[in-house]
This record gives sequence, structure tokens and C-alpha cells, in this order.
Amino acid sequence: MVKPNQEKPSSPRWAWITVIIILVVLGLLSMIIAGVIGIFVGAGSSSSSIEKVNGAGNVAVIKVEGPIVSTSVPSFGGARAAVSEDIVKLIEKASKDNSIKAIVLAINTPGGSAVASDEISSALNDATKPTVAWIKDMGTSGGYWVASSTDYIVAHPASITASIGVIGSYLEFAGFLEDYNVTYRRLVSGKYKDMGHPFKEMTEEEEMIFQQTLDDLHELFIQHVAEGRSMPAENVRNLATGAFMSGKKAYELGLVDQLGGQKEVKAYLQQKLNTSVEFVQYRQPKTFFQTLVE
Repeated sequence: MVKPNQEKPSSPRWAWITVIIILVVLGLLSMIIAGVIGIFVGAGSSSSSIEKVNGAGNVAVIKVEGPIVSTSVPSFGGARAAVSEDIVKLIEKASKDNSIKAIVLAINTPGGSAVASDEISSALNDATKPTVAWIKDMGTSGGYWVASSTDYIVAHPASITASIGVIGSYLEFAGFLEDYNVTYRRLVSGKYKDMGHPFKEMTEEEEMIFQQTLDDLHELFIQHVAEGRSMPAENVRNLATGAFMSGKKAYELGLVDQLGGQKEVKAYLQQKLNTSVEFVQYRQPKTFFQTLVE
């Protein structure tokens, strides 16, 4: 029995705590399930199993479509990702194929991992054949990182591109836990080991470390574009605000070589190679699981 002057436990508070626990458990389960599915999604890919779509051709077209990631991730409802591991294999295969005279990257991506973007860029730098970036709807951030490693960039006037910047973010529930009298116990080895943990407020010192890391990546991005585009680093730095721009504006600022689309890419390569050009799409064959979910 509850005494008249004794407060009843706050049921809404415990309801929220229960919800948080359930969400954490579901999150862990989803990670395990995603890992298992990922094994099936990536199964069957190898450098020796490359599909050529649309028959014979002398210019390889490789799609960079969706967020740029390092390794295969589960794909649901037709969602796509640009997997650097696969794209690098395709570039290497096309570079060694004697029937292929040039490589075109058909880019339609908002960007993604800096490491994955640089892996693709390194493969382009190692390619022994002319390379062209064809920016379609979007080629921003990591997508432009990749494009700037090619010999020539073509974008539609209405394409969205550039966005030379780096972003980092995290969720913070510290205030929420405090409101519901839930304590986060910090047990770590290393002063900054739990930096950015969602259950604690980030200190000013930790924010400085976080920001310095982003600044380092930003400078790496700037230097990469400056080298790839043969532009003074200071000029690129002035443009590297993180803002995206139209293909038309990028062309005016020297971030794009030509405005246009497939027709202009083909015309450029015909003049460059001094021969007729036919495109052939290079891609990794779909796994059985990918065929099912798509």
C-alpha cells in the first residue's frame, strides 16, 4: 500500500527507460542480422568475374552510384551503394583489357567515406588508359573527390557537384538520460576512449580533437583536388566551403572541363583516341541475394 505522502513511481519515466533498452537490443540484433546478410550480399564477387553489359565496346563505363563505401553492405528495396572494393577491381580489369581504350566513370553519388573515395582515386591514378568522369545528377563531396582524379570531367549544367568539405556528426542523449535520472557509468582505459559516446556530453577539449580531425581530412581533400585539377591549393581552398554548386558554376570556376552528357563524353573520347567509340558497361555480377532483394 502506498502511504498518502509517498509518491508513486513515475510510470512514464520507466516506460521511456524500457523503450531505450528495447531499442538498444533491437539495434544489436539488427547489426548481427546485417552482418550475416552482408556475407551473402558480398558472396560471389571476385576480380575474375566481371560482366560486360551491352555487348562489345572499346570504352568501359563503370558506375559510381549511391553512397561511397569501402565494402559491400546489405541492399534492400533496390538501394544501391558505390563499393570501392568492387569499383577498384573494375578499373583494374578495364585497364588490363586490350580491347578497352579508355575508362569512363558514370558518377551519381552524394559522396561517402573519404577512405573509400581515395581508394577509387588511387586506382584511377594507376590506370594506364585515359579516364573521364561523367557527372550525372550528382557528384558531390566524395563523388567529386573521385572525379578530380580523372583526366577530364564532363557535367550537365544542372548537375549538382563540388561540396569540397568534410562532415562528422553524432547523437547525444546525455540530457535525455539526466531528465529521467539515468546514470551513464564511464569505465574506459584511455582518457578519450568514449569520446563521442551518445550517453555523455562531449567536452570542449574533445570537440577540439574532433574538429582537428575533420580539418585534417578537409586539407587532404583540398590538396587532392589541387593536384588532380592542376590548380593552386589556395584557389581550391577558397572554393572549399563545403557548399555544392551547379555544373555550370563548377565549369566557370574550373572544377569541370566541359558541360554536357553522354554525347559530349563520346565526342571528347573520339577526338582523344582518334577512333570511333562504343561504350560497354563494366560491372560485378549480381549475387543471388541481390537479385532477390532488387
